[in-house]
Amino acid sequence: AKEAVALDVLVAFPHVGPTLNRVARCAERHATNLRVGVLVEDAETASSLPACVEPWIDINGGMNRTGIPLDQTDRLLDTCRAAGTRLAGISLYDGSEKCDDQAERTRRIHAAYDRALPQLEQVFEMVPSLGEIVTAGTPAFAHALSYSCFSSGPFQGVAHTVSPGTVVFHDARSERLNPNLGLKPAAHILSRIVSRPKPGRITCDAGSKAISAEDFGGLPCAVVVDQDCWLPSREVSEEHMPIDIPADDYDSPAAARGAELLLVPMHVCPSVNLHEEAVLIHDDGQLEVVPVAARAHAPW
Repeated sequence: AKEAVALDVLVAFPHVGPTLNRVARCAERHATNLRVGVLVEDAETASSLPACVEPWIDINGGMNRTGIPLDQTDRLLDTCRAAGTRLAGISLYDGSEKCDDQAERTRRIHAAYDRALPQLEQVFEMVPSLGEIVTAGTPAFAHALSYSCFSSGPFQGVAHTVSPGTVVFHDARSERLNPNLGLKPAAHILSRIVSRPKPGRITCDAGSKAISAEDFGGLPCAVVVDQDCWLPSREVSEEHMPIDIPADDYDSPAAARGAELLLVPMHVCPSVNLHEEAVLIHDDGQLEVVPVAARAHAPW
């Protein structure tokens, strides 16, 4: 039998109700080799988590999506007291910084960390055994690596962990935000041209049911592989993605009805969630169709 591998898993979401119960059941089932934590932002939740789930304090670093605001020090310390010795770590997510200028983004991310230092120092004074600070999803992680204050002074010996997830598949937005990582997209959306509604425009069958169609700040929701001058529309409908193309390409075989297109999503994570199956291409060129086991959303 294989030896059990001990893992620490932070489910970086403030789960409540049925979904928290599901996390707890999973943690209990694998308790011998798995430590599971979830985010908390108030004393009541921190004190009432199931025994098999560890609390992590969620701090709002400026994204204003979840977490305790930096100016609510009393709430932060009350939550720490309620968690007590079970408190496993601090989460400070900085996904809101998406400035294209790399130097300016580094400055902004480091400034956000600096603003959090006084509150974090108080937390570590209260819980000296606290051992980890988690920051930085994919947009910020390369910039977080150069921040030194989380490993010096009162944080000496504390693990500063970065938590990029999109790097697993990579996507067009990640390439734009972190262009020097040397990564290539590992997941593509296969689409076909279904219409040529007017000169200079084609339409493929990858609408919002096939690819993530969030608001990307005026950017299209995908790029077309090997067609740098083809520009997908910023607005897609359920089944259609119009693509503007150069006039010289309109009568080419690449733009014919039925021609296949490979699309790199601007945001791959929700795009994967839309598909029941994926086609794996192995090193030897063999194809394998596999189910996307983690897709969909259950409210219980």
